[in-house]
Amino acid sequence: MIRPVLLLLSLFIFIQSSKAQNIDSLSSIGGLGPSSWEHMATAAMERDDRVSATYYYFELANSYKDDGLTGEGLLALKKVGNLMHGLRNFKAARVYYYQVLHTNHTVVSDTLRGHLNYNIGLAASENEDDSLAMVYLDTAISIYQKLGLQADLADAYIERGIVFWNRSQYANAVHNYELALKIAPKEGNRAARAYNNIGNAYLKQRRFAEAKTFFERSLSIELMAESLNNIGEVYLVDGNRDSALYCFKRTLSIVDIKKDDAEALGEYKRALLLLSEQYKDTDLRSYRQYMELWKAHIVDEQDLLRKTEELASYMAGQAAIARINQSKEERLKLKAEQRLRFWSIFVVVVLFLGYILYQSYRRNQKGKLDFLLEHSKL
Repeated sequence: MIRPVLLLLSLFIFIQSSKAQNIDSLSSIGGLGPSSWEHMATAAMERDDRVSATYYYFELANSYKDDGLTGEGLLALKKVGNLMHGLRNFKAARVYYYQVLHTNHTVVSDTLRGHLNYNIGLAASENEDDSLAMVYLDTAISIYQKLGLQADLADAYIERGIVFWNRSQYANAVHNYELALKIAPKEGNRAARAYNNIGNAYLKQRRFAEAKTFFERSLSIELMAESLNNIGEVYLVDGNRDSALYCFKRTLSIVDIKKDDAEALGEYKRALLLLSEQYKDTDLRSYRQYMELWKAHIVDEQDLLRKTEELASYMAGQAAIARINQSKEERLKLKAEQRLRFWSIFVVVVLFLGYILYQSYRRNQKGKLDFLLEHSKL
């Protein structure tokens, strides 16, 4: 009698244990897998559809969360941050950089930590949070110096110089640009940006001749739209309107316009506005032409901003839902564990009581047997 009861109780414990172990796997049923999301994200990037690519990388990161956020999921989140930064939604970009930075996963190497600090500092600077930007850029510079990453260090010096420029601390800004030039004096875009930014610092101080010299140095390395715009403004100050118009028109010809490239749209829009202002009193037809183009790009910019905000809201909502679902799953798991614990204790108690009853029964039977044996002798 005892053995069948024990077998039934053991079977019951096994079923309850299996239920508890399978709770986590329920949430992984259905939906696209990581390879599908990654394929769609890559295709979206190839056709320059950054808004869609951001969404796909976000879902790619989520697809890894069933087993805890893996290294692949963290790298996908970093790409979401990069794309949000490119779409000029700096607040959202920082959220995803933070998520990756504040993990202890092995994929977050010292180099990646440096890049994440740099990216957060850059996003904070673009969002006009100079104090936060300085903290993260200083951390990035410290990491890059320790690791000997010279090119990245030059970029960080340039961005820290921009923070100083935003604070109107032009001497400190120029010093950081010069530090960058010492590391990469003739290295393509970095050197061009550093020279352009030194020119900007002098332009703000109305030191036009020095500003022009550095804009020209920048252009001698790389034909940058920003440098062309800046040198055009110097020509305007000098009263050389024809040269200024030439620079603004050259800007329009070199900027690679894409519907979702906010940085290019900004440079293009600036050149259009400067051109339209120059033609306002002299050539009404040209003025209207450039103003119409400028208004059209304002619409493009606003449309891009709307799409980006909608996507950011969606992703924030999905993250909130994921937290709620995770909380529900944790509660279900806790209840399952509590049930398993209860029934385990119940089984132990039943077995213990069964054992006591069995021993009592045996003693009782032994007593009866002894009694019969004793009376049989008599």
